[in-house]
Amino acid sequence: MSFADKIVNSIDDLPTLPSIYLRLLEVLKNPDASSKDIANVLSTDPPSAIKILKHINTPFYGLKTQCDSLLQAVTYLGYNEIKNLVLAIAIIKLFNKVRSLDDLNIVDFWKHSIAVGIATRMIGNQINARNIDNYLLSGLLHDIGKLVFIIHFYEEYSEIVHYAKINKKTIDEVESMYFGTTHMVIGEILAERWMLPDSIRRAIRFHRNGISDGKHSQLISAVHIADLMSRTVQLGDPGDDMIPKPSINALRELDLPFTFFTDSIEFFSNEYNNSVSILLN
Repeated sequence: MSFADKIVNSIDDLPTLPSIYLRLLEVLKNPDASSKDIANVLSTDPPSAIKILKHINTPFYGLKTQCDSLLQAVTYLGYNEIKNLVLAIAIIKLFNKVRSLDDLNIVDFWKHSIAVGIATRMIGNQINARNIDNYLLSGLLHDIGKLVFIIHFYEEYSEIVHYAKINKKTIDEVESMYFGTTHMVIGEILAERWMLPDSIRRAIRFHRNGISDGKHSQLISAVHIADLMSRTVQLGDPGDDMIPKPSINALRELDLPFTFFTDSIEFFSNEYNNSVSILLN
């Protein structure tokens, strides 16, 4: 069995998603489910409910009045956005005991992931993207495959991160050298096991290059550019110190205004700080 096969098989040993998310999926299978039904599920997990209410009241969502109840939150955000926000909170909680590496603190890993989620959603808003509710989650989960490596191949991945930083390599280059596969491939497989939408799975798989033939190219491009934005302003730690050149195809796909980055940096920084404070506490 190859190293890559061992890694793929190790995914089956990961914990299942928390019960609140699974219960929410069950409710959403019912076409007659109401906002009250969803709010009732959320209320069974007070820590998650508090995070949802705090997050929705940040400037990120642009509410004109304070949102004080879960029912209001569900009504405003919609079912899919709430589901994705619950999943984001659940996954961070699920992996909150992962050990840090000598060269990669796990809190800094999540800070980078949160930054990419925020930036991806900002880009989606800018381009008036369809399925905008998948943008935050896609950015947040873009590096989730790295956690599989850390959990099951801790010593090997410690060497990979160290080598990448010392030798100025992107981490996926070194992963491929050591493992014969990358965190993008493993992340896509994990997202498939979790039955996440195809658009999110493809964004995880192709975010490094920023483009792929077929569907969901705007979302893939958005995660790609958001990752580079977060690396440029050094929010969190992706496991290497590189800032690769952006994909020209991704830039063309998004067609962002020339001033987008300079105009959005203050809002980006503020929302990053708000989200880190909420999601990591």
